[in-house]
Amino acid sequence: MNWHVISASIHPFKLTWMMCVAVAINPADPSNAMHIRPIFEQVYQKLDHHRTTITSAEASSFSLLKHDIKSVLMRV
Repeated sequence: MNWHVISASIHPFKLTWMMCVAVAINPADPSNAMHIRPIFEQVYQKLDHHRTTITSAEASSFSLLKHDIKSVLMRV
């Protein structure tokens, strides 16, 4: 997935996929640990940047994804 291209009109499937990854990823896995923080911080910033341009249908999913990302970042 190209994390640099999170658009304001994000496809619902992509948003669902990102939520699944955020929940399933193991931050304690040494092969992932060094990559998780920079990638997740970037995704979080992109989501936050687009918070004013998302639809009301996307708002709850964005909030949930941001919560999941914060949860993972607290464990890294």
